[in-house]
Amino acid sequence: MSTETSTPSANASAARLALIGLLLVQIFVGYEWFIDGSIIPHAVVFGYLIEIGELLVGIGLIAAALVWLTRWQQLPDRGRLTVLAVTVLASLAGIFMAVNFHLANGGTHPWLIPKDGFDESVDLDSLLPMIQLVLIGLSVGVWRALRREHETRTVRVWHRRAREAEGGLT
Repeated sequence: MSTETSTPSANASAARLALIGLLLVQIFVGYEWFIDGSIIPHAVVFGYLIEIGELLVGIGLIAAALVWLTRWQQLPDRGRLTVLAVTVLASLAGIFMAVNFHLANGGTHPWLIPKDGFDESVDLDSLLPMIQLVLIGLSVGVWRALRREHETRTVRVWHRRAREAEGGLT
């Protein structure tokens, strides 16, 4: 007679796996309804929306990079956070579009293009998401460093005010 006890983490992992499976089914069903009912009948409108999206992603990434290169030191914290947010949002939108372009072109394997032995053998729509993930990681890392710096400055101000309230600076 064996008694099996399952740990809470094992139960949570099993529940998460089941949820992921259900969400994948939901994505496939939603994809079928979204494409068949909305995009195909209005392909011209969505074509323009794609062009606008590409333009906004490009402008966002270029503008954020130029501001970062030329004005970073002069920006207040809020301005720096805005530059980082634009980088992250433009990169996420770029990843979304690149993956969709890769799939729309019939790409099955995310890296190899076996059509020509002398081809670059790496699909740009597969490479761009990796580069943009690096940009997102860098932006989040800088944001966290700015947050720590801001918290340190805030603590220093609190300590200074506390000393002033006690009767003077040392």
